[in-house]
Amino acid sequence: MTGKTSTPHFDSFPALIEQHFLPHRQAHPDDERLDGLSGKGNVGVFATFDHQGQTWKIHLDAKTDRLQAAWNLHQDGKEPFIRRETKTGFCLRLDDGQPDLARGLYIYAVGK
Repeated sequence: MTGKTSTPHFDSFPALIEQHFLPHRQAHPDDERLDGLSGKGNVGVFATFDHQGQTWKIHLDAKTDRLQAAWNLHQDGKEPFIRRETKTGFCLRLDDGQPDLARGLYIYAVGK
């Protein structure tokens, strides 16, 4: 064992939310971000998951309320994300009718 912790991977968005995010949020209800910090970004990875034929990573500076909003859309039977091109690949944005900006949801494609 090297002392490094591996990033958890889930086979779907619902699996990620139910098995990792909701327990994390319950354990840290006052945290606005996954890393519990504020201020500067944190590109460490909270978890990866598969969605629509692609593996995605969620950065630790993502806001918990944005992931909760995505989960709420999914539970309402809606696709919560819009896939967008970035300078270095692709990201997922929340498809909630608001302006198409990250707004605290930092999900990026892993690989191509």
